Amino acid sequence: MNGFTKIGLRVSLLLVVCFALSRGVAGVRGRTLVVNVPGSVKGATESLEAVMPMLGHAIRLLHGNTAHA
Repeated sequence: MNGFTKIGLRVSLLLVVCFALSRGVAGVRGRTLVVNVPGSVKGATESLEAVMPMLGHAIRLLHGNTAHA
């Protein structure tokens, strides 16, 4: 799930240079996707907005749907 943290970092760095100090982590536990976000409401919102387009695909993969159209 390294892509989630890379996208979040890329988008956030365009908005706030200090985001480079953040420790972005994403992973899977069982069939659950875990993504940490910054502690501020603004930072969390911006990070989630950056990864939202990928969430549907990630969840489908976690549920075993690995066929690609």
